[in-house]
Amino acid sequence: MRSLLLLLALLLCVRASAATYDPSLTWRTLVTPHFRVHFHQGLEQVADELAQEVERIYAEVGAELRWKLKMKTDVVLIDHTDRANGFATAVPYNAITIFVTAPWEDSTLSLYEDWSDAIFTHELTHVLHMETNHGIVRAARFVVGRVASTNDVSPWWMIEGLATFEETRHTAGGRGRTPYVDMIKRTAVVEDAWPPLGNLDGLQVALPSGNLRYLFGQDFLQYVADHQGEDVWTRWIHRYGGHIPFLLPARATFGKTLQRLYYGWRDARSAEHRAVLARIEAEGVREGALVSKPDASCSAPAFAPDDSRMIWSCYDLSTGSALWTAEVDGSGARILKQDFGAKTFTFRADSRAFVYAGTHIVNRFNTWSDVYLYDLRNDSIRSLTNGARARDPDFSPDGSRLLVVTNRAQDNQLETLTVDQRRQPLTAHRDHTQYSTPRHRPDGSAVAVSIWQDGARDLWLLTPHGAQIGRAHV
Repeated sequence: MRSLLLLLALLLCVRASAATYDPSLTWRTLVTPHFRVHFHQGLEQVADELAQEVERIYAEVGAELRWKLKMKTDVVLIDHTDRANGFATAVPYNAITIFVTAPWEDSTLSLYEDWSDAIFTHELTHVLHMETNHGIVRAARFVVGRVASTNDVSPWWMIEGLATFEETRHTAGGRGRTPYVDMIKRTAVVEDAWPPLGNLDGLQVALPSGNLRYLFGQDFLQYVADHQGEDVWTRWIHRYGGHIPFLLPARATFGKTLQRLYYGWRDARSAEHRAVLARIEAEGVREGALVSKPDASCSAPAFAPDDSRMIWSCYDLSTGSALWTAEVDGSGARILKQDFGAKTFTFRADSRAFVYAGTHIVNRFNTWSDVYLYDLRNDSIRSLTNGARARDPDFSPDGSRLLVVTNRAQDNQLETLTVDQRRQPLTAHRDHTQYSTPRHRPDGSAVAVSIWQDGARDLWLLTPHGAQIGRAHV
């Protein structure tokens, strides 16, 4: 009976796993000496590009971490979400999953040259890190298999910090170089909220919450490497990879405790960020008036053209996600719509409606972005697209059409959306161009749009039909 129940449980697990992705997808595989790259229709170009890079990336990161893969690693490319991410595991076998969608510009991931290379470097580091084993751990693997791994039970700030450390070291971008991340660290200094060593895992509800393990973890690892040698974390991985679980070999590796290294890092970084803040204050800083709740995470402020109101999106622990509105001077703030959030809002010229983009589940297996119209006269919401993967809408001055950004297979396109909901593509990129927040000129003669292309972000001026007029490098 027990055997029958076990078999049934395994079958249910297989069925649950098989249902993770849309069963209508058709999968193919590209094989390299150390990897199998699995991809579905529409991702042929992305898969071919990555398959040509995986061995080079493995050679670089593997050499630095001094570990050779013991089995082929399965790499799954999937385009079922408009949020950039990925994950990896070494149990029961080596596997990496990459969401091919590139990051939005307000993401901590937004500094990259090639998204596939950046996320693969990060996730491959996880596999190599978790696979590294020696001594008693290797002996334990003969008994319990690959589940025996002390590196896999490292602190989260070490696991994610190392992967972010390698993503920064082996690519032209990475979160260790992102100005947005520096801003988060400066804020921690200003608010006297530099995370203690015991909280670097980010197990907290307050922002930056789970991002602590990536952003501050990477920075701590970089500080230690600067003072202890570039290969110090490789030595740590191999020493702990044959060590007793949870007994971190700090003295054996660094000659001092993690706490002493932490205090040195905290004090050094605090001094650096305070020096930057001092220079900013010397130039003159004018404090604004706080409109939102102090403990809320807010974005996307927009003024109605007739100055009747302002709106923005917020999330906080007491009210959750909500759309807020206030007078144009910020007074009288109140919730306009509960359980509601968006990245950007654009008002229609008559100030009686606005558009926004929001993510939702499409065909059970996809989380995509679509465009909605909010009518302020009757407090109603109407979907303008369905499964279009459209975002960043902007009204033309006459209100007859919208300009939107669409997303597919790591490429963004510009499209127009008319009042009768007809879509007209304006571009047909295949070079992984990324658009964000297009905005019409008030007279309708041009559109300004931020474009990420070939590892650089520029501000382009386009005609309303997508033709290039000029650009400013930013």
